[in-house]
Amino acid sequence: KIEVIGRPEIRVIKLARGNPFEWEATVTTLPELTLPDYKAIAASKIAVPEEAPVVTDGELTGALEWLQKSRRPEGDENVALPELNDEFAKSVGAFKNLEDLKHTIKANMLLEKQQKARDERHMDILGAVVGQTKIETPGTLVEAEKNKMLHELEHSVGQMGIKWDEYLAHAKKTVEDLRQDWQEDAVRRVRFGLVLREISRREHLEPTDAELNAWRDQYLMRQDPEARKTVDREALKDYAYGMLRNEHVFAFLENISGLN
Repeated sequence: KIEVIGRPEIRVIKLARGNPFEWEATVTTLPELTLPDYKAIAASKIAVPEEAPVVTDGELTGALEWLQKSRRPEGDENVALPELNDEFAKSVGAFKNLEDLKHTIKANMLLEKQQKARDERHMDILGAVVGQTKIETPGTLVEAEKNKMLHELEHSVGQMGIKWDEYLAHAKKTVEDLRQDWQEDAVRRVRFGLVLREISRREHLEPTDAELNAWRDQYLMRQDPEARKTVDREALKDYAYGMLRNEHVFAFLENISGLN
């Protein structure tokens, strides 16, 4: 029943002809947590939003202006901006008219704000729980989290079409510099992850196989055919497990707080 994390350190004790092979493994195990009353914390006023997100007319106008500028030939600032009318809306995408375009932009902006507010609410609740949790943070998990953060950054930089070495040179950082900079954030992320995992275990909040498969299939559908061939489907399913499990925990805590 030992819950091992990371790779074990193997030490050979005896390796001789005619004798039993003896070895020793040193492993890091998940730390024990002493959680506070997370249900009471979730039910407290800490998670209550002050007001519902809205999209102002000014924000919508700004988004439309950005869209106009992006449609100007080769970004030439000497060329007049295209007129904001029905024809412009149709040239942007499958929109019936300008009002349809405005409605879609506003809906997307509102959805983004709502998601941001939801994420902040989750962090408020989780941060309060973690702040009152007694836990030792294993260095093995912290280093693994830094590896994950490094992979995420490399992927993001590559998506922008920038070479990794060029990014490091521009940032005037080495990989080790980045890892040192991330120490505090990595510890925080590990602590958050361990608490989410423990609440999930106690409350039996786990995603079903149907949920995992649906998430994985939707993710793969958004990838181009060549990218799909290189995706590690089991690793992707493991990632989905952690993410969906956390969503279940947050939904559970929000239901307690009366926000859903």
